[in-house]
Amino acid sequence: TIWRVLADNLRFASSYQIDYIWAIDDDDKLAQSECLRVLAEYQKSTPQPRPVKILSLPAAPADYSPKTFKIVEGFKLSSADILINLDDDTTLPDNALEIVGPLLSKPTTGAVFAVPFYKSFGDTWSSFISSFVNGFSTWSYIPYTCFIRPFTINGMFYAVRRSVYDKVDGLY
Repeated sequence: TIWRVLADNLRFASSYQIDYIWAIDDDDKLAQSECLRVLAEYQKSTPQPRPVKILSLPAAPADYSPKTFKIVEGFKLSSADILINLDDDTTLPDNALEIVGPLLSKPTTGAVFAVPFYKSFGDTWSSFISSFVNGFSTWSYIPYTCFIRPFTINGMFYAVRRSVYDKVDGLY
């Protein structure tokens, strides 16, 4: 469902200006062609399409996480005050950024993340993954925050002010 998810995220309702950066592997020909196809369909069907950059990257250096490498390289291209990572298999409800933006405006908030909820139960594997994520992700992130400040985030969706990101020297 990745291509449908990417297309759906382009149509995400928000009053915020959104610029997309899709980071893909240089050697992933399927991702390259499908991203171009999704983008072309979006641009053709949308009167005022949002900007989308496709960033094709070489393999991550040996001592770097491939996912983190792509995120960092994508963030380098952005000039936004709020940096957001949204995994390619993840969608947000419309106007989610209208919740995130005010939370990030608080001086004591460095990052905001959301706990995932999967809705895909179309086959055995999807049902297994959805059940696992829905059953355990909430319990992995929420309960301890009653006692201490969060020390980890869920990486499927998070937003951080650029000033905070730069202050902590990014993700590395």
